[in-house]
Amino acid sequence: LYILQAFGITTDDPVPKLRLSRQVVAQAQKITEFLALPSANSDAVSQSSAERETRTRRWVTLNPFSRWQYKEWGIEKWAQIIDWLYSEFAIASVIVGSPGEKKRADTIVEKCSVKVFNLAGKTTLAELAGVLSFSHLHIGVDSAAPHIAAAVGTPTVTIYGPSDWRYWAPPGKNNLVVFPDMPCAPCHLKGCNNSGRSLCLETLEVEKVQGVITKALS
Repeated sequence: LYILQAFGITTDDPVPKLRLSRQVVAQAQKITEFLALPSANSDAVSQSSAERETRTRRWVTLNPFSRWQYKEWGIEKWAQIIDWLYSEFAIASVIVGSPGEKKRADTIVEKCSVKVFNLAGKTTLAELAGVLSFSHLHIGVDSAAPHIAAAVGTPTVTIYGPSDWRYWAPPGKNNLVVFPDMPCAPCHLKGCNNSGRSLCLETLEVEKVQGVITKALS
């Protein structure tokens, strides 16, 4: 689209669309029903203790992982986000990811004080798209999942560090980003000095991410 703009060709909606087959939607419904997750995008959240003890009215998906770990945020911080989402908004969290990321997803679950649904390694790519389409919000790092979520119409909050959100973030007003305040970010490197470790993400505070998530939920 950037190339076409140079020729005066524009579009009112730059967000790509991913159409899901009935079969994929049905399979995703089976997966979420098996987890006893409620329907997405329902009415306002009840803050009563009875509601909290049964199940929430909304749930979000989280993808804490990337093919490149220098794009990832801390596991402990993800656990804080999950606990905060439930205590503050009564919103349940569903972790998604590949089979190779399941063990790290298990580690996040173990650090949480609330129930977390772990689907890492349990869906095909098509089923993942279906699950994301039912999610009230998708929260993740710079990877494929935020783009899939945006393409199926789910709002997103994506954390960026060394990679440039201005070029890689899903387009559209419903897709928000979080990025560090450090002047060196984005550096376009594979971590600080190509070390595979990104200090900008290590120092990114939970409170800043919470602020953008709150904006997305409102």
